[in-house]
Amino acid sequence: MLAAVAAAAPANAATVRWHKPARIDPRNGGISAVACPSSRLCVAVDQSGFALVTTNSGRSWRKPVRIDSGANAPLTGISCPTTKLCVAIDSSGNVITSRRPTGGSRAWSHPAHVDANTAPSGGSVGLSAISCPSVTLCVAVDGASPANVVTSTTPTRGASAWKLAAVGGVLTSVSCPTVTLCVAAGSQHYFSASPTAGASSWHATGSQTGGGTFSDITCTLATLCLASGYGNTSTGLVTSTASPTHPGASTWSTVGVEPSPPGYGTGLLDSIGCMAGSLCIATDSADNAFVSSTPASGTWTGPTQFARASSPTAAWSSIACAPALCVVVDSNGYAITATKH
Repeated sequence: MLAAVAAAAPANAATVRWHKPARIDPRNGGISAVACPSSRLCVAVDQSGFALVTTNSGRSWRKPVRIDSGANAPLTGISCPTTKLCVAIDSSGNVITSRRPTGGSRAWSHPAHVDANTAPSGGSVGLSAISCPSVTLCVAVDGASPANVVTSTTPTRGASAWKLAAVGGVLTSVSCPTVTLCVAAGSQHYFSASPTAGASSWHATGSQTGGGTFSDITCTLATLCLASGYGNTSTGLVTSTASPTHPGASTWSTVGVEPSPPGYGTGLLDSIGCMAGSLCIATDSADNAFVSSTPASGTWTGPTQFARASSPTAAWSSIACAPALCVVVDSNGYAITATKH
């Protein structure tokens, strides 16, 4: 099971400045994901099929525009490898793309159905996360058990440009720092050095996590991957590795960053992201943040509540980082920016 093997140190040199939170999306269900291809552009998606854009480092956001009109198909993820391409996914297995994400509703494609897998209940398993390291590669994971990856080298060319491969386990997140490395996380980690080569190219890194799971993963480099999650010892664990392609679990080191037992108002650690220089932020479902400038060492500070107006009713959060900026969104429709201090 996902157990902490080292205790987080009480302090380190990492400092982050949190800016005033703003409620940018009042719709039911709130914001589900955000992507920041640069400090000048971030694009968020919500549970009602809308996209929201900021072009001034998160200081203000444009009015939400509907990009997914499908019934019962909340948007669940987005990745923007450049400011000229964003790829969003939804809970019905659709992909929606835009070469001009600031261009409003008409700048987005019609949903392309790329994953038709169904759950035991009969509904769609949907797509749960996506990572596009370049305009020539996008990798998404679905909610099936065992899970699948869906990949494309030409993501804007419709459903036929995507192919599906069974991987295994339960997957909740994926991060591809380059076109030759993708790491998926959930019940355990899986990696691929050639993610479009099919199921045989994906390899498990270790044993199942038992009662725990990894909720989010980010690989800032081919030599640093971090995943947030929970297990038997804490609701907030961070696991890291400098060797994400190592087939064994021994290269991953896990620390508990939430209070043990968790303090009042804390929630599950559900999102993690890093600015340049490995200044990393992990957030939980009660709008608390933990920060580290040396994440590979397992040293984190926190918690710091960054959106007091939103808590304690937030149900999840998502983070995206550019070199000098991180943007956190939550299920109450709030957006908050963080910069190096």
